Amino acid sequence: MLNLLLKLEVYMLFKIFGFSVCIYDGGFWFRDSSGYGLSIVDRAKYPPLFSQRNGLTKFVSYKSWDMTQLDPDASTLK
Repeated sequence: MLNLLLKLEVYMLFKIFGFSVCIYDGGFWFRDSSGYGLSIVDRAKYPPLFSQRNGLTKFVSYKSWDMTQLDPDASTLK
């Protein structure tokens, strides 16, 4: 089932047990209800952003995959 979802050309966004999950071609991300989460992207399909190329964003690489921690936006915590 998961293998079928990863072959989609468009993204799917859904919520499961308080988690927001987005699956798209070349990666996925999820967030919990407090706003923290994890983003995993295939760098063979999507080149790194400016902040990743210049060391402004922390990430972990494994082969062609990059994993980045997602933090809540400060404007949404009011």
